[in-house]
Amino acid sequence: MVRLPPGRNDELGALTREFNRMADEIRNTYLASISTLAEVVEAKSRYTREHVERVEALVLATVEVLERRGWVRFSSHQRFLLSVAAILHDVGKIAIGNEILNKSGPLDPAERQQILTHPEVGALIVERMGKLERAAEIIRCAHEHFDGSGYPRGLRGEEIPLESRIILAVDAFDAMTMNRPYSNGRPLADAVSELRAEAGRQFDPVVVEALIEVVTTQEAPTSSAPQADSGLYRAIQSPGNGAIRPDDPRRQGDRG
Repeated sequence: MVRLPPGRNDELGALTREFNRMADEIRNTYLASISTLAEVVEAKSRYTREHVERVEALVLATVEVLERRGWVRFSSHQRFLLSVAAILHDVGKIAIGNEILNKSGPLDPAERQQILTHPEVGALIVERMGKLERAAEIIRCAHEHFDGSGYPRGLRGEEIPLESRIILAVDAFDAMTMNRPYSNGRPLADAVSELRAEAGRQFDPVVVEALIEVVTTQEAPTSSAPQADSGLYRAIQSPGNGAIRPDDPRRQGDRG
């Protein structure tokens, strides 16, 4: 993700330009891989594109609040990895059958057990891309609960990466407020009350307060188009990149 200013016409300048060319090639390879994985997940659900775009937008907005309050400081590289993890947080669900993901009623124990495998599967997929180990760990921990009741490892509190705690709260908020095949969206006030009720149990209380500030001081992104630039996902899913569009027949239902 680093480029150097060329600025010179001598041998050092030529080496700098070659470095930049190689860096661009590596970056484009990673973005293409991320885009491909995002499209595979999106192809399973007509809801996934909007969900992922909203999640990334809200995750980055929550980080902005945390930074403004002086609680955290993210480098540009950390933000990139956080965007990757937000975009691919559900990539492990490609290993789960649509009959489970789209089921309208409660899951039976065997189906529930399959759902519980998706964070580890997703982390392994992202790890194999190389150089994204941190993003993979964020994905692996994105269903760990603040009180230790989550999965797959039962981590608690600050044992859980901050990025995972942010994605968990944002993902839950979006699931609560969006209409899905198996549930109707709840009003914003109800979702905020639920976030506060679960602060210290499911969610990090600091993250909850930052997220609540985001969704209550600006119009929440409840339409298919987020209210602000949603960052990396929008860039890699532009029409020129061959992304699967919302009206593509390959898209189906979803259990988020």
